[in-house]
Amino acid sequence: MTRKRLRRQLRDLGRGFGSRLGLTQPVTYIVSFPKCGRTWLRLMLGVYLARHYGLARTDYLNVKEFWRDHRAIPPIDFYHDDKPYKRTPEELTADKRRYRHANVVLLVRDPRDVALSRYYAVQHREHGEGYAGSLGDYLREPRGSFRSIVAYTRLWLTQRAVPRRFLLIRYEDLHRDAAGELRRVLELLGVRDVREDLLREAIEYSRFDNMRKLEEQDAFGKRTLRAVVAGDERSYKTRKGRVGDHAREVSAEDQAWMDAILAAELPPELGYGETAEPG
Repeated sequence: MTRKRLRRQLRDLGRGFGSRLGLTQPVTYIVSFPKCGRTWLRLMLGVYLARHYGLARTDYLNVKEFWRDHRAIPPIDFYHDDKPYKRTPEELTADKRRYRHANVVLLVRDPRDVALSRYYAVQHREHGEGYAGSLGDYLREPRGSFRSIVAYTRLWLTQRAVPRRFLLIRYEDLHRDAAGELRRVLELLGVRDVREDLLREAIEYSRFDNMRKLEEQDAFGKRTLRAVVAGDERSYKTRKGRVGDHAREVSAEDQAWMDAILAAELPPELGYGETAEPG
């Protein structure tokens, strides 16, 4: 099945058509801006589901296909909703009614860390010659940079009542308590009797050093999940995976500019209103 056809089928399931296939659960979309830890969460989820349901699979990142193997697994799609990395804040789609019959997990990360990670991605992983400007220049790009990250997060928070069920997961909380956050996602998916031993296995398999090793071995078999230049940390999909890394690399002037935007545009309960210490 082509990716386009699978995406169309998942979209139909998200509109409430799953009963035609005998499915008892709606599709769950796990949405995020790029560089928020989507691949990490996807790998943990794939490892857990495959082992919990005894699937004969090792293609753990292909979790969107798992529902075909076991009726208890709902359709799951990992999705950069609305391609926000290509849009200015004004171009982002505020209407989320397409998700009203679906579950949505919104994965967020400190926008300052997201912007820093995106800077290295567009410099060293994108096609073409890469971004030629400085980090400060990139942070102020009108399309797909810091302001777009903040606007995308704010839009989804204002639309959180639209989906059938909504769950907010923070990248920082995945670092702090991966087992607890993974359990929350599994419970949203309707997984019964979540097992602590399988949570540990999924988390251990998805550790940063093992993900880097898998990427170096091209174990995922995907162009988007391999280093552009072997040995160059900046060109890896799994670049650093740190919390608060912006505090190491962003100038004081740029920090103050970003902090002011966060304080004005995002709710303080997200925890992104002050400059974080590197973790």
